[in-house]
Amino acid sequence: MSDSRLDCMQAQPGCCASLTVYQVRPSPARLRASRASASAGAQGCGPGSSSERTRTAVTAALKKKLKDIMGDFQVLRQRLNEEYRCAAGV
Repeated sequence: MSDSRLDCMQAQPGCCASLTVYQVRPSPARLRASRASASAGAQGCGPGSSSERTRTAVTAALKKKLKDIMGDFQVLRQRLNEEYRCAAGV
């Protein structure tokens, strides 16, 4: 396999990995902020309130999104590893 083709293969997945990291970074911070605001115990934000239900729904959605993106990242890592082994002849 030529070096230029290998460079091309490495460049594209690298871009995908960078994009994945860019997408994942805000999610844990948002989850921490949500937990912090939930533990602050603001007036009218107790169990069963509309803001508590909203916070719970947003937190669940962010957790699911983070899980999905991390799963996609694992698939990308496996594909990169397989392509490297194929290209390197290992």
